[in-house]
Amino acid sequence: MKKNSLVVLTQCAILVALAVVARSFLSPIIHWGGIQARVNVWQIFAQMTSVLFGPGWGGISSASINILNLFMSTQGIWLWQIMVLDIGAAILLGVLWKFVKCQNSFVRLLIVVSIVDIIYTVINTWILSLFISSMQGVPFLIMLVPRIIVALGFIVPKVYVMKRVLTLYEKHTGKRGVRHQNSNN
Repeated sequence: MKKNSLVVLTQCAILVALAVVARSFLSPIIHWGGIQARVNVWQIFAQMTSVLFGPGWGGISSASINILNLFMSTQGIWLWQIMVLDIGAAILLGVLWKFVKCQNSFVRLLIVVSIVDIIYTVINTWILSLFISSMQGVPFLIMLVPRIIVALGFIVPKVYVMKRVLTLYEKHTGKRGVRHQNSNN
């Protein structure tokens, strides 16, 4: 294994560990009109792997987070469909980060994270409506609207934190990450 690959693996492992801790202890649930929506703080760290190291490492990290959560979590059920969705979202984020060009990295993050989070929320709500008995029979849009509002409300703070983490990474390592080569600011 190359030294560079080992460094990337170590940095991904740190982000995975932070995501697992955040998923276990920092996932508040917002109740709105009988509908629940979870604020996924852990996704900040999971999505950073895609931004810093590309879609492949992002997908691997997302799978690792889900598998670790399977063994560690006491929060409800585990669905393999959600794991596949998480991996797909991480890969999509890495691919979009590569192709979306913007001079300001905050705006670039905002665009990419917004697209991925909206798609993720729609598909996640659909999957949950199929497999969670308390959600069956509830009209899809009745469940989707509050969850989209929570997701949209969390995007700007999430992107702000991601930008700060990105700045710390750049300051500490002197590098801009695999997918930062064309971004200024």
